[in-house]
Amino acid sequence: MKLSAVENDLILEIINIALAKAGDSLAFFTGEKVMMTSLNYKIEEINENTVFSNKKGNEIALLYTEIRGDIGGHCFLNFNKHEVEKLASIALPPSILENPEKVAEMSKAILLEVDNIVTASVVTQFANLLSIRMLGYVPNIDVLNEQEVIQTIKSKANSKQIIINFKTTYLTEKNKIEPEFVWIMEKEFIQKIVDFSKKEENVVLINKMMIELNKE
Repeated sequence: MKLSAVENDLILEIINIALAKAGDSLAFFTGEKVMMTSLNYKIEEINENTVFSNKKGNEIALLYTEIRGDIGGHCFLNFNKHEVEKLASIALPPSILENPEKVAEMSKAILLEVDNIVTASVVTQFANLLSIRMLGYVPNIDVLNEQEVIQTIKSKANSKQIIINFKTTYLTEKNKIEPEFVWIMEKEFIQKIVDFSKKEENVVLINKMMIELNKE
């Protein structure tokens, strides 16, 4: 699988637009404006050398959502322990933060809602632009060490699929969170993007969306 520079840029820009919109929604939890400041992106076929996750730590919150519709797959969203604690400290009132049991319970609820917001934003963006049906099923969450995270993601993958790995940085006035996204998708997903990029009006549309995004 080899993508042209235009096709790679198109995927990056769609993800950029979707994650920036997701950042706006995350302001609900923070009470502050959320800015997306950087995005690293990689896409490749799955083989014996595939890196399924770069997230480090012994307590990684692994959120995963099955994608159903015209194109299937699995979306994973990973936060390390420090990032989970940051989200909790931002989103929860002091009365809850003083109770470790309530913090643990509410943190999972917050993470599941964050997954709903962010994953849905990216999935919806691709579905609308590519004119396909893609729906995220009910998300799940596990707290695992880094090797368990890799094995869990790997268990959903096979050589007939592709892996999309992207990492972004969200900033508020006082905090920085860097979730890792790993998508395992059918190869047809990439073909849809290739077909989309061949139409000049689609490239123009994405460019306009990026211009509007940069104005905000």
